[in-house]
Amino acid sequence: MTLINEGHVPRPRRSIRFLINVEGHGTKHYIHNHRDWLDKTIVAIALDSVGHDQRKLKSALLFYHSPDSVPTFINDYFVGLMDAAPKETRWVFSTKNVIPLVNFTDLPYTPWSDNKYYPAFGIPSPLLMSWPDLYFHSDLLSADNLDPDVFKRCGVTTALAALELANATEMGLSSSVFSRDEGRALSFAKKIEAGMTHINDQPVNDSPFAPFGAMKNSGVGRFNGRWAIEAFTKTHWISVQHGKRQFPFSAEDL
Repeated sequence: MTLINEGHVPRPRRSIRFLINVEGHGTKHYIHNHRDWLDKTIVAIALDSVGHDQRKLKSALLFYHSPDSVPTFINDYFVGLMDAAPKETRWVFSTKNVIPLVNFTDLPYTPWSDNKYYPAFGIPSPLLMSWPDLYFHSDLLSADNLDPDVFKRCGVTTALAALELANATEMGLSSSVFSRDEGRALSFAKKIEAGMTHINDQPVNDSPFAPFGAMKNSGVGRFNGRWAIEAFTKTHWISVQHGKRQFPFSAEDL
């Protein structure tokens, strides 16, 4: 909020809501009392024990995917963000005594925590947490076993995701994806709600033989080729009997 109020970050188009509650019960209570807000929620990112000292506790910072049963681009998007976000490795000639290396990776969906509740309502919900962990859910997980660098890595990545998702457009004409991994880019492109997506290319690349058109509030229908006819017409089969027809059975047979 400080960055927004001071003008360093534009105010997002959507609200970003932070819920700090008892694991499990708090989320169930929130869902029960705010059903009308669920229709407006585009993603719920769950965080559980994200700042553990990885060297001491033999842990890693994990991003568990939202389940594939809920169609979403959040998994591919967040994994790409993990790769693009600034890393903590210091310059080779740094005089600092510590080189922070945060192990941050992604895994398939696992219903560990509050991430298991929102998908039942069609809301994608990935989870970030530290695991495995020597002191998980024990009184040995004290402040001296936490690491500010892990908190920072998780916080920066999650904040970037929250801001970009909050500013996601309601339009859907043309889009583009840039990536060194064409397979991941294609998977990501298939989940974008737009009429056109160009991978490693300019945002608009019109062709007289391609279906030029949009989704969401950018319009309906397609121009060019057979898509123009299909978008503005419908198939309707009508038959007319012009004379007496011999059926394989008569009323007397029944």
